[in-house]
Amino acid sequence: MTDHIVYPIIFQHTWQRAVSEQDRALFTELNACYQPEKGTLRYLPVRTGLTHEGNLYATVIIQNATQERVQYEQSSLQYRIDHDTVATHTFSISDLQVQPASCTPWTFLFPPETIEAEQRQNLTASLASLDSPHGPNWVVV
Repeated sequence: MTDHIVYPIIFQHTWQRAVSEQDRALFTELNACYQPEKGTLRYLPVRTGLTHEGNLYATVIIQNATQERVQYEQSSLQYRIDHDTVATHTFSISDLQVQPASCTPWTFLFPPETIEAEQRQNLTASLASLDSPHGPNWVVV
């Protein structure tokens, strides 16, 4: 039997005052239920959608089960639904650092021009049809 380790959630400075108690409870519950394998970096989906500007947003819990700090300087991430890549973007977020053996919630914004042309038309319907806001159908990698 393996030990179940719940890594602590660390809210970045910009999230400390902005996150609601309801979202805090959601992040805590999801983090406790879905733990990454030791030595891995995992993006646990929480919610997704489109902003009025056409940005695709993906709120995730970044679960860092490694022994190294993770930073986002020129980091390329993909947003996928099922196995199809919907958007790819390179992020440089100096405020975002995930300490070893910890978790951090974050919302990544994929600009409209990063959304694959063949996915753009069906994106709204795809987002609406996902089984749950934190289900396995979409992922950031």
